[in-house]
Amino acid sequence: MDLLAELFDSARQHLRKVVLPEGDDERVLAAACRLRRERIAVPIVLGDEAAIAQMASRAAFDVSGIEVIDPRRHARLGCPPPAPPVGRR
Repeated sequence: MDLLAELFDSARQHLRKVVLPEGDDERVLAAACRLRRERIAVPIVLGDEAAIAQMASRAAFDVSGIEVIDPRRHARLGCPPPAPPVGRR
């Protein structure tokens, strides 16, 4: 068995989550779909949900079962709200 096959088999036995940034990139979505389809890992894709859905539709990718997190809207990952303005002295 070659090295890559051994690594994939090991990954399948110890299924882990993998976070992929730039989820609206076709290559990233293709990788996420392959990870899920071949049960290599549980993919989580970061990016705008609408843009990711549009790219998946355009590329005919089945993204069902792939978690999508938009860091700009996620409570724990997003930017904190701006501080209130400081009054003049």
